[in-house]
Amino acid sequence: MSNLLQSQLYKFRGRALVECGLKREGEYPYCDMYSFTDPAIGQTHDYYLCIDNCP
Repeated sequence: MSNLLQSQLYKFRGRALVECGLKREGEYPYCDMYSFTDPAIGQTHDYYLCIDNCP
């Protein structure tokens, strides 16, 4: 992989199951959180994905 491409890829930091609030009655209030670091600027980005039937 080229150095340019390598520097543009986010680095995976971790994954966790987190509480993100009640969606609708009867649905789980949890999300999967995926955390990445942008190596070009050193900033962390967290992405939250519903683990149930989200709207």
